[in-house]
Amino acid sequence: MTNDQKGRRQTDARARYRKMADEVELGTITRSHLQVLAKDLPQTGLVNSTEALLLVTLVHSAPAKQFEPGGMPIVFKSNATLAFEIRKSPNHTGALLSRLFDAGLVAMRDSGNYKRFARRDEAGNLASVSGIDLRVLVARYEELNALVALARSERNAKEAAWSEYRGAVRQLHLVLSGAEDLAGRILASLKSRFDTILANASKRSPATRIEQATRLCRWLAERAYGLRKGRKEAPVLSKIMSTITENRDHIQTTNLNHSVSRSEDKRRPAHAGQVDLNGASFARWAWDERGGDTKSSPKAPAEPARPMQIKTLTAACPALAMWLGTVPTSWPALIDKYPLLCSLVGISPDARDLAARVLGQRGAAMAAALIIERREAGEIKSAGGFMRALIDRASTGDLHLEKSIYARAKFG
Repeated sequence: MTNDQKGRRQTDARARYRKMADEVELGTITRSHLQVLAKDLPQTGLVNSTEALLLVTLVHSAPAKQFEPGGMPIVFKSNATLAFEIRKSPNHTGALLSRLFDAGLVAMRDSGNYKRFARRDEAGNLASVSGIDLRVLVARYEELNALVALARSERNAKEAAWSEYRGAVRQLHLVLSGAEDLAGRILASLKSRFDTILANASKRSPATRIEQATRLCRWLAERAYGLRKGRKEAPVLSKIMSTITENRDHIQTTNLNHSVSRSEDKRRPAHAGQVDLNGASFARWAWDERGGDTKSSPKAPAEPARPMQIKTLTAACPALAMWLGTVPTSWPALIDKYPLLCSLVGISPDARDLAARVLGQRGAAMAAALIIERREAGEIKSAGGFMRALIDRASTGDLHLEKSIYARAKFG
């Protein structure tokens, strides 16, 4: 035996809406207020355009004086009549009324046979009514009107954010289109991040996501522009080195006035100070330029008088931020990323650990940052060979890593 429920389905929400309609006081909200509200409700997502059309028709069907104190704005039209006015079928109209009831926009007062009518007593006052009660819409007017205002505010914020996002995208596109002079790895990384932003931001995205995408586009554009500007600066060697050719021997000096002593005892051969930095040849030279024994005891690197600041390193090695995705703000933060940097650039775990022992943790992290910058600039090919060469020079006390970084930060 089945117990099929007959009649309109009753829920706690529907009972609450009917009680809300019975307790409301009329007189402050007019029919015109409700008509405007009903037209704007689709902006909140509570109803669609068809449901809003039916609600506007119901509000218009109730006399304006019924919204005054002592009135009872109840609509007695049948589903067939309402269906004709909104150009829908009666069954569809009945389903729309049920959805409005569930949304708390109307309250249904049903008679035994679901007819809609009003009974009056001998004095002419309403004794009982059966119809579509609009008083719940009056009771919820302030709440619903606030939802409409919030929806409009969010739409305006999203439109403004989308406009700024499109401008940031155009700016980044122009910067990347003229960034062919950047190293291939940096340019590919920038374009990859740009594609990720475009894939995750759309006009239907929340305003917060669009704003985040805008900030990322602007950051990438600034990074790309800064790297391009750094690549266009004159190299260090053109500012601090001069080469004089005399009897096929090159005399090298760091004097900015280009004054070179002619004394034979101060001259150095052409290969002095000009070392192949690409691997083993540099490692062999780093032990002792004068033919010293490579098995001599290693010397600990000298501690600088003033420790280098992390911002000096990041200024000298802008490619570090591109590889890490962020700019390190402290030495502990960079040291934590040291194993990752070595893995990315291709330095073996053995060379990584040896560098940490010989150079110290901070010195090893500085060396890794310098290797990344020089590799992006195309100055070295083997990161592992260059790291071992630095270790060899540090073992003999001939490594001046911080001087190299200061020079790079100063001259680009």
